[in-house]
Amino acid sequence: SYMNKVVAFVTENRDKGSRTPVEASSGGGDAWEALIQRAKRLPLPKRKRILKDSLTGVEDFISSQLTDTAYISRAVTSYVLPLGCDVSVTKGVMTAWLRHRWGLNSLLGDGNKNRADHRHHAIDAAVTAVTNRRLYKAVVHLAERDPLGGSPDVIAIEPPFIDFRTAIESSLATLIVSHDPVHKLAGAFHEETAYGVQQTKQGGRIVYRKTLGPQFDAALVKKVVDPALRETLENHLTRFGGDAKVAFNEANRPRLADQAGAVRHVRIVAADRFNPDSFMSIRAANGRIVKLLPYGNNHHVEIICEKATGKCRGVFVTTWQAAQRVRREKRPMIQRDHGPDFEFVMALHINDTVSARKNDVIAVYRVQKLDPSNNRIVLRSQTAATLDNPTEEFVSTIPKLMGDGAMKYLRLNVLGYRLDDQENR
Repeated sequence: SYMNKVVAFVTENRDKGSRTPVEASSGGGDAWEALIQRAKRLPLPKRKRILKDSLTGVEDFISSQLTDTAYISRAVTSYVLPLGCDVSVTKGVMTAWLRHRWGLNSLLGDGNKNRADHRHHAIDAAVTAVTNRRLYKAVVHLAERDPLGGSPDVIAIEPPFIDFRTAIESSLATLIVSHDPVHKLAGAFHEETAYGVQQTKQGGRIVYRKTLGPQFDAALVKKVVDPALRETLENHLTRFGGDAKVAFNEANRPRLADQAGAVRHVRIVAADRFNPDSFMSIRAANGRIVKLLPYGNNHHVEIICEKATGKCRGVFVTTWQAAQRVRREKRPMIQRDHGPDFEFVMALHINDTVSARKNDVIAVYRVQKLDPSNNRIVLRSQTAATLDNPTEEFVSTIPKLMGDGAMKYLRLNVLGYRLDDQENR
């Protein structure tokens, strides 16, 4: 902070060492008087720091390091105090210092803290668990004798026991990260864009209204529903050399002979086939569909297997459908009964944890995305804290994932401990 910063010559700062200014100048002389005069022009808190006659006591320093005023620290402290034990909160600077000193950063990377792996939180937790007043006192006393001011590369603070790093490494290898699965009814029931259905000789197709603008290239013009309007727009685009930004800007919008104004909106084909299972239908009093709204989030997938063949497939359930089951139909959110020919295996939500086989290797993943259009599930390594590493992603169809019963649902508690799952979920 500003109150803890000063500008000083390198030689002055080096000669001062770890002493206060009053200790370095013996509290007298011209240099000390000049420093007092400069300090008088500074804010009072900063002036007090500069003119302080001694360093903060060791016990005061240790107490300050064991008191983090961040809101999350205060909240967690108040949460665990009812356990009746002594609670202290260590600052992140000290945790980082010890993590580096004990060689723990290399457990997940190249020597620097690897935030792309969720397990770095476990390493921090292990360091925090062994950090106490006694350890702080040892660090402070060693730092006082270090002319460099206490570098983690110089001060030799031994870990709490000889095999501390090996024990953490062993734990990381078997650790399962606990993700918060999205089981509740949350998210959009449908998308914002409204569509319509148009009947043709080939059946129903999906259309929607779109503003005519610079984004209307030749490919989009070909999707215009009205054939006469489509031909007009194609000719108009050709007159401007195929440049949609010029052809369809405000000044050059095309005009139809039977209309007074310029063409501003057109209907285009979104899909040649109408799948009613993909849309929420808004109907008029006579039952005619007046508006289609694509379903929003997928809430879960129910994996069922045919008893006769053993083949498995997924029944994807949107948030809207799950809400209808619970609120209108007054029945369970997850449907377990899919008829006498099918066996219910499991239901998976976003962030549920599973074990699955990829290239003959069984690993633990979290469910990242549900893809009903391809009957697929997108999985990501349970330790991955980012979404841009393709090596940590596993995309596969449900039949392949369930081949030989390879994919298993893992029940975990909030700490990542695996719970016995005696019955299908």
